[in-house]
Amino acid sequence: MSDGAILLTARKGFRRPRSWVIDTQPLTIGRSNTCDIVIPDPTVSRQHCEIMRQDGTLVVKDLKSSNLLMINGLVVNKGTLQVGDELGIGSALFLVTSTNPDPLTTPVSMLDETATLAEGDITLLRQPLKGAPLPASPAEYAFLFHFGHSLSQCLTEDDLIARGVSQIRKHFAANVLWLLRWTPDGFMPAGPSAQVDDRLPPQAELEKFASKRQSVLLPRFVDADTGKHLATLLIAPLHVARAPWGLLAVWAAAPQRTYEDTDLHLFAATAGVLAPHLRAIEETERLRRQKEELLALSQTPSGIVGRSPAIHRLREAVHNAAVTDLPVLILGETGSGKELVATAIHEQSRRADKPFVVVNCAAIPNELFESEFFGHVKGAFTGAAGSRVGLAESADTGTLFLDEIGDLSPENQARLLRFIELGTFRRLGDTEERQVDVRTVAATNRDLWKPGFRSDLLYRLDGFTIEVPPLRCRVEDIPLLAQHFLGLIPANERGGVNGFSDEALDFMCSLPWAGNVREFMKAVRRSVNVSRGPLVTLDDVVSCIRPSDESLLPPGQQRTLAEVERTHVEQVIRACDGNLTQAAKILGVSRTTLYNKRQTWKGEGDEVDPELVED
Repeated sequence: MSDGAILLTARKGFRRPRSWVIDTQPLTIGRSNTCDIVIPDPTVSRQHCEIMRQDGTLVVKDLKSSNLLMINGLVVNKGTLQVGDELGIGSALFLVTSTNPDPLTTPVSMLDETATLAEGDITLLRQPLKGAPLPASPAEYAFLFHFGHSLSQCLTEDDLIARGVSQIRKHFAANVLWLLRWTPDGFMPAGPSAQVDDRLPPQAELEKFASKRQSVLLPRFVDADTGKHLATLLIAPLHVARAPWGLLAVWAAAPQRTYEDTDLHLFAATAGVLAPHLRAIEETERLRRQKEELLALSQTPSGIVGRSPAIHRLREAVHNAAVTDLPVLILGETGSGKELVATAIHEQSRRADKPFVVVNCAAIPNELFESEFFGHVKGAFTGAAGSRVGLAESADTGTLFLDEIGDLSPENQARLLRFIELGTFRRLGDTEERQVDVRTVAATNRDLWKPGFRSDLLYRLDGFTIEVPPLRCRVEDIPLLAQHFLGLIPANERGGVNGFSDEALDFMCSLPWAGNVREFMKAVRRSVNVSRGPLVTLDDVVSCIRPSDESLLPPGQQRTLAEVERTHVEQVIRACDGNLTQAAKILGVSRTTLYNKRQTWKGEGDEVDPELVED
């Protein structure tokens, strides 16, 4: 402890600076008029604490108060003080100072966190990497607690910004408050904050403070006659996990309000509370919009995604078919979603809670169709050790979906005729005729009106016809489908990908997609897997079109042989985690050849993927 006089200097909570000498006699602090230091604050107890020198040490002790006593932002019941320490009691803040001129004992609050620039009129607060500066008094803790609690009740970004701006302006008695959001074009006003004007530092200066995570106390507007500052400005960056969101600033005019270093610390802490709430509600609103969009796209239980006129007509046709019990014939190209339509018909019909049985007519061998479809009894053929219920009987009271009906052989077409008409059948090897109540829905990508398919069976199937549009006829649905399929990919596979660039979507919309939705879904999954950023780019999509898919590219976008080669080479290198030696072995070339190719690509002005590092 210094040999000079030790003083307790009021920094906040008093109308004018005051100091008290700390001696061997207890110096009492509280709300009561009998105390040596009276603080008229309801958050201060009548007899709050006492401070005195004992054996050269400053000791402060709580007098069993019902409120907090804080040393350097930490709550204590009893503790020791050093020159430069801060003592927080209610809304008041005291600094332990010394009359000793020794620079080592010169009282500088929080020396490791603050720095004054050479010109002497700007105070910078270097914001810690972990958390915001600690409050200096119980009153500041109370403000931050109520501030954070109030923000947590907000459900929208507009409400959050309006409530946060109101409370900050009131607490800091600000004449003007700015809440600025960072954009690629610089800082822009966010929500109901004031517009940018000349009371803020220039844009370049703001960017410097934000990038260095520095809060600043900046006196402004010096009176030419008196040399006094007419206003002070507080600026604090809004960061979340090192990622900038924006900037918070308040301006106050003297003499009604003048900001000091203690205000700077509290302001930085306030920004530290506000920033994660802004980022969280921003993400919540993004997810809410995505959910609403997906719900709008998925107007049927089966999730037929799209908003195009073609999809609206399809949904209407599904509804009309679902309210009847007529057989339905679904026509459409491969991968266009015929089974999805069949599921939607079933889920919207009166049979929704009954079985939905799918029969892949193309996958059942001709000689096993009768047993699989109608069932068999014990001993009906070699190996029939017991009776078996067929697919038709399993669908009783429900829906029987006959997928790829156009691939059914003429013999099996004949076996279906009577069943479709009457709903009766016999198990293989049985004489008993059985009857079921099923609704048949058939689907095909073939033209059933051409020779090879029985016309009498076709007439029985064609009670209600629905045509599923190919993807190229509903291009406007492609961006929605892309986002929908992205959402179906597990988070651990998706990485940080959360969308698609405009160029990637435009390119996908330009393709004819011969494989329709099924092929598009696979292309989306491949593009997401190779993407290295938050958005799937045009290069990601192009690189995922396989050689067999080159016919999908429209004229003018067909790739050259060199481009196809480069895409394939880079995919192999990426699969080898950038190991050129391993990639060269897979490609069947020497490592030198592979290295020279990449150098040639660099020489052509194209950037080689930075992920493809040399081993």
